[in-house]
Formats: sequence, structure tokens, C-alpha cells
Amino acid sequence: MKKFFIGAIATTICFSTSFAQRLQKNNGPHHSMQTAGKMKALNLSASQKEQVKAARQNTNTQLAALNKNDQMNVKDFKESKAAILQSQKQQMAGILTEDQKKQLAQKKTLSNDPKGNKAGGNLGKMKRNLGLSDNQVTQIKANQDAEQAKIKAIRDNSSLSKLEKREQLKSIREEQKNNLSEILSLEQLIKIEDSRKERRAGE
Repeated sequence: MKKFFIGAIATTICFSTSFAQRLQKNNGPHHSMQTAGKMKALNLSASQKEQVKAARQNTNTQLAALNKNDQMNVKDFKESKAAILQSQKQQMAGILTEDQKKQLAQKKTLSNDPKGNKAGGNLGKMKRNLGLSDNQVTQIKANQDAEQAKIKAIRDNSSLSKLEKREQLKSIREEQKNNLSEILSLEQLIKIEDSRKERRAGE
């Protein structure tokens, strides 16, 4: 019985430590720097900068107080944190212009894939390396979303054999390549091919 309680306490301590580390990671300087970089590209006015700064300070103060609350359980903590961040989001919505909101939303789409896949990050990298236009980004993103939907449908189709799934997935990837070649310019396609050659040479 004694060993059981010691094990339970150790597990609780490990969980608490891991939980605290995740909090520090989510609220750490790296996350703040990423957000600051996105906001800088919006060309905020002096008044907007002051309002954004005040909103961030208010949020950081609330989060710091929340982190110090040792009496709160995990569920309540998450709910409180979500409410604080939602409040900040609403404040930001009142500060930014409609055009700035669209720019920020586009940057988030390019840097983070909402489904947790690599597609969003890869698209952002492609835009930087190839100098994609906004129209090209929109077309590629639409193709990627359509491709992911088709791939999911094939993988979830239990009536298909492994060989049939493999062949259909291969067909979809070929279709994706063809679509991409129609969207990109010749110069951009050459850049992609040169990049592939460099990667192969380095392997």
C-alpha cells in the first residue's frame, strides 16, 4: 500500500512538472516573437501599436496570475486560459482594420496548418522560396485541401485493397503535380527542380 501511494505521488509530481513546462513553452518568448513578427508586417499606426502593447501587457498579467494559482485544477486552468486568450483576440479585432485582419489570417494560414499536417508550413516555405503571388497561394492551398480530402476518402474506404489504395494514391499525387505545373511559372518550376537536385546531391 505504501509503495502504491509513493508511486501515485511520483506520477502526480511528474505530471505537474510536465504541465508547467508546457505552460512555459506556450507562453514563452519564442511564441511571443513569432506573434510580434506577424504583427510587424501589418504596418500598424502609432496608435495601434500602443493599443496592441496595452492589450498584450494585460493578457500577460492575467496569464501570470493564472499560472501562480496552485489551487486550480487542470480543467479550470485550461478554461480560464482560453477565456483570457479569447478576450485578447476580441481586443485585437477591435484594433486592426479589416485589411490588416485579412493579412494576419493569411499569414497564419501559411505558417500553420490547422490539421497538424506539413502542408501549411510547406506552402509558406514555397511562397518565400519561389516568390508566389497571392493568387498562386490561393490556388495551391485549394489543390492541397482537395488532395487531402481525396486521400482521406481512399484511406477510409475499407472496400479497397491495399494495392488499389496504393494505385489511387499514386494517381492523386500525379494529378497534384500536374495541377502545380499549371499554376507555377516556368522559372518557378526550374527553381523547384534545382532545389531537388541540391537535396539529392547532399544525401
